[in-house]
Amino acid sequence: MLLLNGSPIDPLTTDGQAALAKAWDNKERLACGCCAASPAMYVANVNGTYIVKRMPSSGPDHAPGCPSWLPPEEVSGLARLQGRAIEEDDETDTTYLKFAFALTKTGKKRNAPEPGDAEASDASSPPSKLTLYGTLQYLWYEAGLANWYPKMEGKRWWGVVANALRAAAASKVVKKDELSNQLFVPDPFKPDQKEALNAARESFFSKLRPIPGKSGQKLGILIGELKDVEPSTHGARLTIKHLGKPLFMDPDLYARFEKVFAQKRELALAYPNAQQIILATVSTAKLGYPVVHELTLMLVSSNWIPFEDMRDLDLVTHLTAHKRAFAKSLRFHEPVGAPIARAILLDTPEPVSLFASDPSDSPERVAALHKAANEGRYEPWIWESDEGIPDLPDTGRAS
Repeated sequence: MLLLNGSPIDPLTTDGQAALAKAWDNKERLACGCCAASPAMYVANVNGTYIVKRMPSSGPDHAPGCPSWLPPEEVSGLARLQGRAIEEDDETDTTYLKFAFALTKTGKKRNAPEPGDAEASDASSPPSKLTLYGTLQYLWYEAGLANWYPKMEGKRWWGVVANALRAAAASKVVKKDELSNQLFVPDPFKPDQKEALNAARESFFSKLRPIPGKSGQKLGILIGELKDVEPSTHGARLTIKHLGKPLFMDPDLYARFEKVFAQKRELALAYPNAQQIILATVSTAKLGYPVVHELTLMLVSSNWIPFEDMRDLDLVTHLTAHKRAFAKSLRFHEPVGAPIARAILLDTPEPVSLFASDPSDSPERVAALHKAANEGRYEPWIWESDEGIPDLPDTGRAS
């Protein structure tokens, strides 16, 4: 509920828009009724329509179920990207993204695939650009796919995921071009829609062909579920579920892919219900077949919830099996081992940050985890034993 001068207001009504217009003219603040703190909100004018936005840096002040809520820094790597790699223009309701990877082929050597799991060993400035892995996790987060409620059981499948990712890309701009124009997420295959699905795929890849006499070739971004990787005469072919056409990697990229993602792929094989999600930059070769230039890989559970390692997976599995509502924390650019929470419980009277160390962690890393947990905004829960998951806090509200 939104409050203006203590009275409820509905921005979707004619009266609500008139009231917001006055508030915008007078620079009045609104209050969000999502929690007792009533965080301040402000009015933005977007092409003559007035919308209500959260104040900068106020995301954690909102209730977790509120659309304006953002996780605090100690439970996510998102906070360090805001204002640098991710810039929100409140006047136009547009989000500008800065990528650390190229969307134009210039003839330079391709970069190695991104593991997204560098060790936490050095202090560093906040990243100014999104990597492939950071971009995939950001879109997953924006799509709401890192959140889980028991009522979602059996209702999340690739069709839901694909639609959510495309919606998340809306109003996002990269170098003056809408991200939606550069992104392809295949729809689930349906025999009676085969021609339409193939046409959508070919329309996307036709824009990525080399143009004779023009330097630089446009690259696109593809997100999909990896089904298989097979060696081929000239590298490897990737089969992406629902795409209906293989992608190809050259021998050098394939060798680096096998090396960088060996542990993640082994973990996926050990957990048969895991899905392997890739985000790749792609183009169309002169002979008409799709080519991969760079890619990253993220593991998700059977409910499409991201996880990094077995500890992560055990916790996610435990939470879903016990019908808990939670938000899975995402690292974005934070290295593996960075002291951030694994998840946040959303069905307790107040949010609870769930921290977990790995049995192989050094005493220094465990100490850093405890420090982050005890200094965080939310009440912490810590799992550091290898003898099973401790009891979770009791629920305090309906999920």
